[in-house]
Amino acid sequence: TKDGRRRKVDVGRLGRVTVEEAREAARRILARAELGEDTVETREKERATARAAVTFKAWSAIYLSRRSGRRVRLKDTARYIALAVERWGARRLDSITRTDVENLYQEIGAEHAASANRWLSAVGACFTMAVDEGHIVATPARKLTKFTENAPRSRVLSVGEMSRLVTAIQAEDEHTRAAFTLLIGSGLRLSEALRARWEDLDAEAGTLRLPRPKSQRVEMVPIPQTTLAVLSRLSHDSDFIVAGADPKKPRFDLKRAWTRVLVEAKKEESLSRKERGEEADAGFLDGVHIHDLRRSFGLAVARQSGLHVASRLLRHRDVKITQAAYSPLDLDTLRDAVEKRQDALPFVSETNPAGRTGRRSPR
Repeated sequence: TKDGRRRKVDVGRLGRVTVEEAREAARRILARAELGEDTVETREKERATARAAVTFKAWSAIYLSRRSGRRVRLKDTARYIALAVERWGARRLDSITRTDVENLYQEIGAEHAASANRWLSAVGACFTMAVDEGHIVATPARKLTKFTENAPRSRVLSVGEMSRLVTAIQAEDEHTRAAFTLLIGSGLRLSEALRARWEDLDAEAGTLRLPRPKSQRVEMVPIPQTTLAVLSRLSHDSDFIVAGADPKKPRFDLKRAWTRVLVEAKKEESLSRKERGEEADAGFLDGVHIHDLRRSFGLAVARQSGLHVASRLLRHRDVKITQAAYSPLDLDTLRDAVEKRQDALPFVSETNPAGRTGRRSPR
């Protein structure tokens, strides 16, 4: 270079460039250096110019197109990226700073901590790919401290609550009853129950086929005989098992039906307690969401058949997900284990609960 510094310049990768081609490229670079041209500096300026031409909006569109077709929830990712596009869409990618990311992250977190964390993960991955492709030197989303999220929901229905709920469901129309029966008896997600098609139900085998077009997988869910009996009485006027207003489209949700069922179940429980002269249970079916039916199904299966079976039926990707979600809920099982252990101790009895046997306790 003009200031006499030694600079290293890549002339190509071995295997893609022959030795002769590398030597010729080196001779040209040395010749330019003799004329005072700095090849490294020139290349850096070219990269900077290329980076300056890319806006966040343009890059985010490229990023989402690259993610399309992979086993990710692109809908949620696109929604989070859109929040960033609203703020930085017209700005150059390399002009967005860590402070910019932190400020928007704090704004989202002020409303909902979990959403802010999901947003940061989505935007961080977008910037990371930009780094990998040379559009920016470093990601501005690095080393941000995430918000502490609330503990995941752990509400499950008691035997009494489930009994009242099942009774209240009987007052609904046949297709609504079928939807709730699928949710309670098979642990399906709401969207899976409402989008289930007749063509995917094998009544003889007792299975429901759940296609996964994006991941190119097919999942088979066992359907209990009691649920199949309910489904067998339904009309086939719709493509979907749970018929909606349009026979060619799935039912949108069960919000109104869910509200009616909860109100009726609470009413019946209150009347029953009043007849028995008991006080009303303030917590009966309070805070119950429709997804808690799936959680109640998972916990019941985990207790009866173990976590691995529950994980398979819930179709979790990893048994660790099932363990994290259901092990903390099962306090009754833990309590039962403690009581059984206590009862098995040789120095504990009903008349001597403190364990005073007149002899030293075993160590």
